[in-house]
Amino acid sequence: MVADVLSRKNMGDLANLLVERKELRIELNKMNMDLVVREQEAILAVVGAQPTLLEEIKLHQLEDETLRKIYEELEVKPKSGFSYVNSVLKFQSRICVPNMLELKRKLLEEAHASRLSIHPGNPSHVIDHHQLMLDDKLSYEERPLRILERQVKQLRNREISMVKVEWQEHYGTEATWEKEEDMQQQYPYLFPF
Repeated sequence: MVADVLSRKNMGDLANLLVERKELRIELNKMNMDLVVREQEAILAVVGAQPTLLEEIKLHQLEDETLRKIYEELEVKPKSGFSYVNSVLKFQSRICVPNMLELKRKLLEEAHASRLSIHPGNPSHVIDHHQLMLDDKLSYEERPLRILERQVKQLRNREISMVKVEWQEHYGTEATWEKEEDMQQQYPYLFPF
């Protein structure tokens, strides 16, 4: 892909490459690539035969006990959010990474070293799998902690009792408004009186 992009650059862009040659050479050296610039053309070359990170992930996905179990279940019937496309197990279009320390280390190094990586800087999207209690279907239930507030919603013909519920979720706590009647049926322990 990089070679294709450079082959389409005009001379103004190639001149820019020459000016920033040192930084470019450093980046290319990290990738074991050579850039040869001659008059009006540039050649980008690399020779290597090592598996890409994606290939390593594919190789090890079925060695991971949890991922293998999900894959086997997918063969029998579809599983919500999971897919197996081009020999890669994915969850909601994201690649499932096997629980292998060395593979995770390589992935993090690549993500942090790449100029193309984008990290929002907010760790709230990271789920600590050690704190999740998964059932046989590898899902979990978020449980309400307590009732924070009560209010009555007035509609045209009726009133609806609502409660603001604080939930313990995988990433912290959150509060939502729910129908009091539904919450009493599902979680009677929240209503001691």
